[in-house]
Amino acid sequence: WLGCTRCPRAACASCAALLNASSAGGGGLRTGWSCPQHNCGGCNRNASDAGGLVFRCVGCKWSRCWDCGKDSGFVPVDPKEMETHAWVSELGFPKACERAGNAEYVRCSECAL
Repeated sequence: WLGCTRCPRAACASCAALLNASSAGGGGLRTGWSCPQHNCGGCNRNASDAGGLVFRCVGCKWSRCWDCGKDSGFVPVDPKEMETHAWVSELGFPKACERAGNAEYVRCSECAL
């Protein structure tokens, strides 16, 4: 498993290579892996270029800036949920939330079902 160097996400080496191939924003596997959630999946802008914030789904690789995601039906994740659910704390999301001022964790319309 490869861990993202910027957040708690992880993927097997094969999936990380596929995700990098499909995401221009992903870091190279030799220099450390950066998951595709650090760029908008619609326009590929990073948080700095997209008004300072990228919405990231806790259940899948979906991520969008406000411009690309505002009509997508994502559901904000309650901060209390981020602190209390075992699967969240095992992945390190609460710590990531504390330091990630450029991300908002949500559930995309498919994961919210």
